[in-house]
Amino acid sequence: MKKLFPWFLLLTTFFSLFAFSACNDAPSSAPDEDIVYEKPENYLAYRAVEGFDYTEGDEIVKMTYYSSVAGADKHANVILPPDYDESKRYPVLYLLHGLKCDETAWTDGVYGFEMGAQYIVQNAHYFEGVPEMIVVCVNSLVNATETEPDWSVFGDASELAEVYDLTAQDITECLMPYVNSRFSTLTGKENTAIAGFSMGGREAVLTAFAHQDLFGWLGAFSPASFGENVVSSSDYVPDLTLDSGSDGFGYVQLAVGILDTLKAVSDNLSERLDEIGVEHSYTVYLGSHDPSVWRYGLEEFVKNIFTTA
Repeated sequence: MKKLFPWFLLLTTFFSLFAFSACNDAPSSAPDEDIVYEKPENYLAYRAVEGFDYTEGDEIVKMTYYSSVAGADKHANVILPPDYDESKRYPVLYLLHGLKCDETAWTDGVYGFEMGAQYIVQNAHYFEGVPEMIVVCVNSLVNATETEPDWSVFGDASELAEVYDLTAQDITECLMPYVNSRFSTLTGKENTAIAGFSMGGREAVLTAFAHQDLFGWLGAFSPASFGENVVSSSDYVPDLTLDSGSDGFGYVQLAVGILDTLKAVSDNLSERLDEIGVEHSYTVYLGSHDPSVWRYGLEEFVKNIFTTA
């Protein structure tokens, strides 16, 4: 199901020139102090509800865990629901980042623009009745130093795949068991989702299809090329298949900007999902390869996961 959003996003053409730009190193500004009780017209404009401020408490946990895949300690940020209660159990959403980013991208921002995953998820629960969830912001630089190989936009970036493509193994063998042991989580694929933007969209797809027994919900926002050289014009999509006896996914969400230079990747991915009978939503926003698309993609995604229907 493909949808074209009518919203006009200022300067989206500018962002299309920077499909693989570096993330903003500085954290975003603190949330507004004003309490918001009513949903404004712009879903992403409002902040914490009822005065809840993620910057003042322990609701974002900066976590260190040992990765046997990387052979070193790695890091992740865990967003807990407001009033997190260990006597309850929560489903878990794993969020993956793009190139030249890390586990802070989904909360602090990209290209100097906010992402605000903590507010998107929190407010979706508050205003839309979405189930409360634990969100794990993954660092997909799976090596001992959590650094990317040297590359340029116009050079060979094939070594990036070697680092990022270890994400699935690191999550399933190291990070997921640690999260489940430390936090009050619901387990099973019906309670586990994965999504990502750009390179993280690629890795979310590869991880979910490689571990269909573990992930029941999949989101890919402006996924990067699936080729060996990920910074290229390749629109290649792998021969994805459903496992024998698999019950598939509860919900699959694709999102991309109409001005995105990588849009053909999403088009081909949607066609491949159709071919193998995976029902999915494919939303084309009036945007580019930028946070405006990824924020709206995440909003739509969380409103459709962990459902009982």
